[in-house]
Amino acid sequence: MGARMINARAETLAERPAFRQALRSRRCLIAADGFYEWQSGPGSRKRPCYVSATDGAPLTFAGLWERWENAADGVSVFSCAIITVPANEILQRVHDRMPAILDEDAQGDWLGGGSARTGSALDQLQPAPAERLRLQWVSPFVNSVGNDGPSCIEPLPTAV
Repeated sequence: MGARMINARAETLAERPAFRQALRSRRCLIAADGFYEWQSGPGSRKRPCYVSATDGAPLTFAGLWERWENAADGVSVFSCAIITVPANEILQRVHDRMPAILDEDAQGDWLGGGSARTGSALDQLQPAPAERLRLQWVSPFVNSVGNDGPSCIEPLPTAV
C-alpha cells in the first residue's frame, strides 16, 4: 500500500488518514534536478517532458515521510510522498498536477513542525511561478526504468 502512495494532493492532506499525522509531524524536503511528466498523444503513446529550474538550480519539493513496519518480519521501512498541487500555466500544457516546489523562504515554514503550524505550512503549497521552470521534450528512452544517464534529459529538437 505504501509504495502506491508516492504522491499526495495538497488539497486533501489534512483529511486523508494516510497523511494526516505525517502532515503534523513528519514533513520533509525532497531535492531534485528536475522531474518528468508525460503528455498524452495520439493513440496510447505518451511524450516525455523534463521539467527543471530555468536557472539550473535544484528544485525542492514539499514531502511527507512515514515509517512502516512489516508485520511479517518486524522490519521498518521508511517511505516518502511528494506533495502535488494544481499545475501552473506552463505545466498545464503537459499535465494537470505538479510537485509543490518550495522556494528558500517557504522551506522553513514547511519544516516548522507541530500541529500549531500546520496552517502556515499548508499555505506554502502553491504552484511554482511559471517563469521559474522550463520544459524540454526528451526521448522516449527515459520511459524505461533500466535507462539512466545524461541521455535521459537530452532535449529533442522540438521546442515547447
